[in-house]
Amino acid sequence: MVAKAGDKPAEQPFLIPPTSPILDNNFFIHREILAWRYLSSSCSSETAGLKCGPGEFGVLIPQGRSSSHISITPIGDEKVMIGTVEQTLLHINLKGDDGEWSLWLNTKDHYKLMRVTKAGEAVEIRRD
Repeated sequence: MVAKAGDKPAEQPFLIPPTSPILDNNFFIHREILAWRYLSSSCSSETAGLKCGPGEFGVLIPQGRSSSHISITPIGDEKVMIGTVEQTLLHINLKGDDGEWSLWLNTKDHYKLMRVTKAGEAVEIRRD
């Protein structure tokens, strides 16, 4: 990091493991990867479907030069309109220092992230 032009670059250490997920400006794909890590660590396959419990992760946010704690809570399957097609998607919530995000994953297509919203803001991203 360089604070002002002409200054020497400075390193900023973070006290998190090197396996910590990264959340940056390309948030859609990074939140998808975080959701996959959550599914692999906090969910199990059963005859009735996927059974998930809560999960917690430390994340690195490069553009903010900070780290944060994220908790993930499963909500369950929901019917959601994606384009003109109604789909049943797995809904999970991410809660961190920057607020609460809702993610919907397609369980029939490799848990692809299909929809993202941010609570209290007019942020919604859909994948067709």
